[in-house]
Amino acid sequence: THLGSTTQSADSNLVARFSEWTSAHQGKGIAYVYIRFKYDRDVFPSVPTVTFEIEGRTVRDVDNISGSESYSINPANCIYDYLTHPIYGRNFPSSILNTTTFQDAEDYYDTAHTHLSSPASRNTFNGSLDPDQTTYDNMQSMLANCNSALTYINGKYELQPFKTANSTFTIQDKHIIGGVQMNFGDKATKFNRMRITFNDEDDEYQPGAVIIEDSSFKTADNGLELVTDIDLSLVTNKDRAKLIGYELMKQSRLQTTVEFEAPHTLHTIEPMDVVTLDYTLMPENAPSTYRVVQSTLTEEGRLLFRLQEYSDSTYTDVDPSTL
Repeated sequence: THLGSTTQSADSNLVARFSEWTSAHQGKGIAYVYIRFKYDRDVFPSVPTVTFEIEGRTVRDVDNISGSESYSINPANCIYDYLTHPIYGRNFPSSILNTTTFQDAEDYYDTAHTHLSSPASRNTFNGSLDPDQTTYDNMQSMLANCNSALTYINGKYELQPFKTANSTFTIQDKHIIGGVQMNFGDKATKFNRMRITFNDEDDEYQPGAVIIEDSSFKTADNGLELVTDIDLSLVTNKDRAKLIGYELMKQSRLQTTVEFEAPHTLHTIEPMDVVTLDYTLMPENAPSTYRVVQSTLTEEGRLLFRLQEYSDSTYTDVDPSTL
């Protein structure tokens, strides 16, 4: 058995048995196994298929970046490794990553979910990435599998799970330049039924699927079935797949968005912050709490904010057996 180290030696059995396999065939960075079968027509009528249940590569713990590598299923450690590793990742310098946010995310992912066990962690990774895919596509897949965002703030990338948060600022009339633009959403991005694909650990990690739906959402949608498919290829537990999918479904119900310009003095408000909008010209039925989706600097030196409706109930623990 060879685990794919960059310093491993060539397999002595292969070197001894095959002249074309020499000591130079080290297979650096490649994990492989040399297996020999003794032929028995009664036991093996054909060449047997051999499968292995394996763990992923070892990664650094974001709580101890200078420490030794070890196996981890925590998404924060895996995402950090993918972004920074010079061979298996994208070789980003660690100086452009806000390590504190990765540490906070690691703690959140490790938090026990009320209705999960073995492990009870809220989010885990168990799967592989396609090296032929772009960094963007692989990162989007990883973020979807732990319902998180990767933001770029003040020259550093920050890992931010979608979760409950307190409002950090109240935006009032005096902060808004030229009014607000509101959008109450589109049923094309609002769902009450979801088909989730994942690799099922109870079926030897074969591709599986589970369907979740919410009858109260369907009633609110006048009985119209609003369906979408999502792929959680780094999730192997059916209940965890259902819970992540349900969070995404509940997020899709938060349709109200607001855009406005504000003075640069509000630069301390950052993407993923939760804020209160206290604007006198807002409709009576409009939400008052929002998550900051985007903050950009305009040519005039103002800040253009885009906010999306926020609700604590989106992230309340639910029993997956009820979905």
